[in-house]
Parts: sequence; C-alpha cells; structure tokens
Amino acid sequence: MIRILFVLALAGVSLGRQTDYTAGQQGPFCGVIESYRTIGRGSCELHLTLKAAGASTPLDIVIPDAIRKQMSARAADYFQEDLCVSGTIGGDRPAPYVLVTAPSQIERKSHRNTVPFGGNAVDTCAAGVRPPRLLKETKPSYTESAMRQKIEGIVVMDVVVGPDGRVADARVMRSLEPSLDEQALGALRQWEFQPGTRDDKPVSVIVTIEMTFALRHPLD
Repeated sequence: MIRILFVLALAGVSLGRQTDYTAGQQGPFCGVIESYRTIGRGSCELHLTLKAAGASTPLDIVIPDAIRKQMSARAADYFQEDLCVSGTIGGDRPAPYVLVTAPSQIERKSHRNTVPFGGNAVDTCAAGVRPPRLLKETKPSYTESAMRQKIEGIVVMDVVVGPDGRVADARVMRSLEPSLDEQALGALRQWEFQPGTRDDKPVSVIVTIEMTFALRHPLD
C-alpha cells in the first residue's frame, strides 16, 4: 500500500512539471520565494525556490557563486520576497530550473521583510566566514495532536547564531505542522554553538538547520 501511494505521488509531481514548465520556455517567471539553500562553502551556489501563482511545481533559480558575489542581498534576504527572474527553462535536470548568468535577470518586486532578518548577521557564503559549530543540542518533543495524526517530517529553520554562540533569532522557513514548528523553535533556542567567525573574529552568522520529527514504528 505504501509503495502504491508513493508511486501515485511521484506521478502527480511529474504531470505538474509537464503542465507548469517546458524546457526552452522563456521568462520572465514571477512568484514568491518559498525557500532557499546554498551548496558549498566559501564558493557557494545559491538556489532560490520560486512558487508562481497557479503553478503546482516550484521553479529552481540557480545562481552560481560568481554571479551571487555581484549581488548585494544575502541569501536569507530573498525568503518570502516577490521576485521575477528572466531566462530560459533548462531541460537537463529532473526539476525545472533557470540558470542566472547575470544579476540583471533577477528583479526583486517587493521587500516584505522591512527589517532584515538577523540585522547585520552574515551568511556562511560570505568571504572569510567560518560557520558556527554545534556544542549542545536539545531534542524537540512530539505534541499529542501530532502523534495522534501520525505527522512526520522535517522543519527547516533559519537561525542567527550570535558572537556568544547562542541563538539570537530564528524563523521557520519550511513548516511541518504548527505545534511541531513551535517545538522545533523552542528546542533550537536552547542550542549552544562555538561562534562563527569572520576573519577570525566572532560574528553573528545565519545558518539553516533541519529538525526531523519521526515516530517510532513497532517492528512487524
């Protein structure tokens, strides 16, 4: 039964991709940035997940390190922003994407976050930055309602680790379920880190943390 449901889910995603985007399709493509991720350290490729109105499939905006360095915004600044990207849908990857080859392809339509998340905190892709290292971890707890509903999955959070190694701020970037989101944030605020540094001096650094909720299943 689980295998059948999984196959049906994959089939639905595939159909959505065919309907929403076609390889070679020309932009601009506009929507809200639902999440982001960086790949690499020092030399970072930035990926922005854009969700267009009426589209069932998100679009991956790929920004190579050389282009990212020409842009003033930090990775975290794009979260939940209205944005348009010009370019062509690539067809050589499983998911639809647009490769950014010049900063002018990105147009930030609105800045929903009037106060930048983390203030002057830097991200791990900034030059000379060494990311924080986890020293003390507190596990989140399951809520009764989530257990009854057998909810499992991952909460993805943006976290500002201050120069003192403590969590200065945090927000949910990808939600799982409201009560579990709160449990994840509550546990995270108790974590302690060796501070991140820039040019060997402690600074506030923005990192992305995934917290997994998984129920223990009895053995067959």
